[in-house]
Amino acid sequence: MLLRDIFSRLRRVQSLDLNAVDIDASLPSQFADLDAELLPFSDLFPFPELRELRLSSVIFNSRNDIMRLLAVFPRLCRLTASELLWQGRGTNGTPLGPAERESVPRMLINLKALWISTSMRRSWSGQRIKRSFATADWATYVADYRRLVLQLLHDTAPTVEQLCITTADSLAEVDSRLYTCVRDVKLLFRNLDSRSHLPFSAAAPTFLSRLASRDLTVLTLCFQVSMTWTNTNWSLVDWPAIDDVLVRLHRQNTDFKVIFRITCVVGNQPTLLGRCASSADVAKGLTDFLPSATGTHVRVGVSAYSMTGPVFYISPSGELLDEHSI
Repeated sequence: MLLRDIFSRLRRVQSLDLNAVDIDASLPSQFADLDAELLPFSDLFPFPELRELRLSSVIFNSRNDIMRLLAVFPRLCRLTASELLWQGRGTNGTPLGPAERESVPRMLINLKALWISTSMRRSWSGQRIKRSFATADWATYVADYRRLVLQLLHDTAPTVEQLCITTADSLAEVDSRLYTCVRDVKLLFRNLDSRSHLPFSAAAPTFLSRLASRDLTVLTLCFQVSMTWTNTNWSLVDWPAIDDVLVRLHRQNTDFKVIFRITCVVGNQPTLLGRCASSADVAKGLTDFLPSATGTHVRVGVSAYSMTGPVFYISPSGELLDEHSI
């Protein structure tokens, strides 16, 4: 009631961040026989002007409740979804009402920026999951989550201009040809030193080659490593295929550029790449890996910083700029 009272006074909120919370839309058992009704999500979150929603480590009662929440924000244009859980595995929960079924597709088609992370960790199946689940059927849950992610990626594709995907799963099921308006794409290659990233890495060149948007201007490829640049097994990346894709994307749009950002993880803690390599080391390595792209003057930048910070362009000429990617 306190949150509801506070939120009701904040009608002009445009950004909402829900992190590590439970959103249970089920009716408590003690009220089941009293003909009581739950108030809709729109009553708890009365934010008709909301533009940006970030969901991280959020537990819902069912898959439908995720869509039910999204439906109450008609002006939503930026969505970040990371590590979502729901209790009603095997069913989708209470069906969406007629108004909700109309609102969800309309909201999704208005999205301009989508950040998707499926970096589900088994550490999630600790104390918090035990409170919410009678049994932890992880394989079933992960399959359900993958279907949810694919639905979001598919339904938002026609209008999304910024796309960020973080996953260890294959991109083979994502039809990138649908992203006809995308301008900015970011892919994060996790755990490059292990073979767990192979499904994602193997499908990445095909995913990129099918991008038909002539508005694509920035591609950011983030690699997570735990060893020095020279000791990392870079053969796990299909560099010839990446090289060919970059040339093709440059032909589609001469303003196209690609930025390689490297995250060095030491002792499970992200740190600056300086402990693993210098920008010069990375630049030399990428020049060898991308002869066609650098030879045809594709704008190729590298950075020793994981998310933001200076970018050194090895092609078409050495140039240091302070740039930020999504």
